[in-house]
Amino acid sequence: MSTTKMYGFVLIGLALLFSALVIMLAILSQAVEKTTPSHYVHWIHYIDPLVYVCVFVPLGIGIYLLVKKDG
Repeated sequence: MSTTKMYGFVLIGLALLFSALVIMLAILSQAVEKTTPSHYVHWIHYIDPLVYVCVFVPLGIGIYLLVKKDG
């Protein structure tokens, strides 16, 4: 297995790990939003960009590295 494909698998694994963390954060934010006044929960609006940066970018790069032709 080439190093490029290994990096692809690592990035896909990180994307899956980050997706699990983002799902837990979303569940937590729903619980916080129901029990806290809305002006205290500004950080909830940062979940969507967090998903794009921490999940889709490593996933896309990892898939690209897996299908990339060596040489």
